[in-house]
Amino acid sequence: MLEVGNHSREVDETTLAILTNKDMTAIDQDPLGIQGFRIYENPFFEIWLKPLQNGSKAIRFFNRGMQLIQYNIDWEKLLCLIRDYSVNEVWKI
Repeated sequence: MLEVGNHSREVDETTLAILTNKDMTAIDQDPLGIQGFRIYENPFFEIWLKPLQNGSKAIRFFNRGMQLIQYNIDWEKLLCLIRDYSVNEVWKI
C-alpha cells in the first residue's frame, strides 16, 4: 500500500508523476522486501542499492545538492564486476 500525505485534489504534476510511476512503485514494493542501503556517500552525492526478487538490483543516485552534478559511473566496479548487465532508467526529472 502506498500512503501519501496530501489531499488527492491538491496533487501537482510532479507529485502525480512520482505517484503513478509504475517502475518506481514496482521497485519500492518488490516482494523480496529488502530495503535499499547506501553503498557510496560524499557530502553532495549518494548511491543506494536494493536487491530485487528476480535477482536484479535497483540502484539510486541521489544528488543532495541544489545544483546539477556530473558523476562518472564505473558500472563493473559498482555492480561487483558483473559482466552482463543492462541499465534501465526509471526516473528522470
